[in-house]
Amino acid sequence: MSFRLLALFLLMPLLFACTAHGAAPDGAYLRTEFSGGALSNVIYVFRDGRVAYAAGGDLEAFDFDAHAAATPKNSGRYVRSGDTLRITWGDGSVQESALRPDSSGGGFQFHGAPFAPIVRITDPSRLRGRYYGGASYGGVSSAFDLYFDGQGGFRSGMTGSIASSGQSSEVSALSQRDASGRYQLSGARLGLIAGNDSKQHWAYEVPTSTPEVVSLLILDGIVMTHDGG
Repeated sequence: MSFRLLALFLLMPLLFACTAHGAAPDGAYLRTEFSGGALSNVIYVFRDGRVAYAAGGDLEAFDFDAHAAATPKNSGRYVRSGDTLRITWGDGSVQESALRPDSSGGGFQFHGAPFAPIVRITDPSRLRGRYYGGASYGGVSSAFDLYFDGQGGFRSGMTGSIASSGQSSEVSALSQRDASGRYQLSGARLGLIAGNDSKQHWAYEVPTSTPEVVSLLILDGIVMTHDGG
């Protein structure tokens, strides 16, 4: 089974088991869809009438102005009127469709795709076990994994390479093959320390029906899935 299909089968049940997250749309969300034989994971941030597509970095204090300057077409404005959401993007294109909150009141459906809420990891002890993920942007694909022992130690591995083309943040620390060291989670900042090398990343989760462990890890805009072990 290909990596993309495996990720699809693991992601979709988790996305439909999201927990509550307030009135939609407000905050960061993961949109996942399967189209044309490929799995697409995209992060959106909605706040105060502004929306960003393919967002990364600090999702809580997101810099909409910097995002708009770097990728104007991925930035826009939104208006919700009743059950209808209308987004006008920087290139003038418009998306308008019904917004259907999920049964828990957390995520929602828009334009035929689920949007699952992204939140801060409040309990660092829940970040444990093996996580793996991948990205494909601009024709460059990657696959990588991280293992957290729950006691401050990590290991990482990677095959392929990661592109940073305005569609996603580059995960530089994971480009090291067979790296290992210590990790520390403080707020939404995850520090990975391997020898004399220290990298800081933005780490969040998509809440699911398995609260004892972080099942869907969002690391610098890349989706990583717990292996369930």
